Amino acid sequence: MIGFGTTFVLIYVNDLPSTIPYTLANGNSSITLFADDTSVINNDPDLMNFERNLNLNFRIVKEWFNSNLLSLNLDKTSYMQFTTKNKNLNNINIEYDNTIIIQANFVKFLGITVDNTLSWKQHIDTIIPKLNKACFIIRRLKLILTNFALKMVYYAFFHSVMSYGLIFWGNSTNSKCVFKLQKQAIRIIMGARNRDSCREFFKQLRILPLCAQYIYFLLTFVVNNRKLFLDDAELYTINTRNIHNLHFPLPHLTKYQKGVHYAGIWLFNHLPTSIKNTANDTEMFKKVLNKFLMDNSFYHIEEFINFRE
Repeated sequence: MIGFGTTFVLIYVNDLPSTIPYTLANGNSSITLFADDTSVINNDPDLMNFERNLNLNFRIVKEWFNSNLLSLNLDKTSYMQFTTKNKNLNNINIEYDNTIIIQANFVKFLGITVDNTLSWKQHIDTIIPKLNKACFIIRRLKLILTNFALKMVYYAFFHSVMSYGLIFWGNSTNSKCVFKLQKQAIRIIMGARNRDSCREFFKQLRILPLCAQYIYFLLTFVVNNRKLFLDDAELYTINTRNIHNLHFPLPHLTKYQKGVHYAGIWLFNHLPTSIKNTANDTEMFKKVLNKFLMDNSFYHIEEFINFRE
């Protein structure tokens, strides 16, 4: 499909998701499209059903490709099992046109490297060289540019890389090395020594530390997507001081607690009441939240959670 206009491609493949019903053989299956990236998502607690549904999905997709005079590029096709860190992967055979589909431990999807345990290590390993390069550029330009201009260079070369997909990997334990490089960039801009504290520098430059930036992006996502979240007021009739908090779902895995949905609820419920009350006005919420995070320059989630008005 290379050479076709993007609009033509989208029209051409628009009916592909409808070929696989969401509920298939007691397992949830669906197709997700974004431009020319196609993902088949399947989940089932039963391993036999899981494998059978995957193979059935591929047969259905093959029929669609044949009907539309297209072919699947097997060199760019793989499957990945999402699992917990300490659980072994299951042996699954997935075939397409008598060819075994290879299993991958991580894939690059829309610029984010997703691994099968959602540790985000591979993604962070991918962006570290880019951030090192950004620090090098800032250091070279420090000799000829003002701090104001260096701040623009920081946003162009460092922040743009660091912030991409941050709501997914921002609370990963592997993110510490990114924060270390961010502090290095800030010290270069301010002409500080390697062991100087950066907290006041962040405040002076009005730049959010990695953790605070993660909190800002995540809470902005929550407010922009309130339909994905329930208020306690929608579930309980008793009027308490926490009635306007978001409702916590019951978590089964620590991995889920670190995910966007649960972490977003957790952080929103720990916001100062004065900020929480502006949630119905998105622009006001962003403005007040940004000032709050700038003024406090949180380095760790615990600092934010333990904050008291």
